[in-house]
Amino acid sequence: MTGNRCPFSRLTRRQAHYLMCVVLGHEQVSYVPHGVVRALIIRGILNGRKTVTDTGIEALRCCRFYSPTFVNSALERRAA
Repeated sequence: MTGNRCPFSRLTRRQAHYLMCVVLGHEQVSYVPHGVVRALIIRGILNGRKTVTDTGIEALRCCRFYSPTFVNSALERRAA
């Protein structure tokens, strides 16, 4: 995969990283630019409270920046 954007989920690396941080419970990431969070909210991947929506979960599952095993274990941890 080349470039800064996943061809399947259309997430940038920073968006995917921030989304995974939110799923893992580290949403207080201070070094993420506001535009990254804003873009995720506009696309419906995060809601206004910065929690992951169903669309965000599907985008994360489609994203190829992380292995499917890692994504599934993160999502299971989130559900627990």
